[in-house]
Amino acid sequence: MENREERIRVKAYELWEAQGRPDDRAENHWAEAARLIDAEDRAKSASQTSHAAVDIAPSPQGDIHPAGGVVGSKRRGRS
Repeated sequence: MENREERIRVKAYELWEAQGRPDDRAENHWAEAARLIDAEDRAKSASQTSHAAVDIAPSPQGDIHPAGGVVGSKRRGRS
């Protein structure tokens, strides 16, 4: 994974190009790029946290036992 400064540099360059390569906006592009990269990192972190919560939630069919199989299943046998 690229470090934060490298990611900001690449994003600032993309912003500079998208705005027609102006000579006098380098600091603005850098600040905007840093803001965007930080927002991406926060979104990624939040996404990973929410996925972790989903991964540990019990399923409606019961919990999966570490040794395999399902425990606490609500399956009904034949009558």
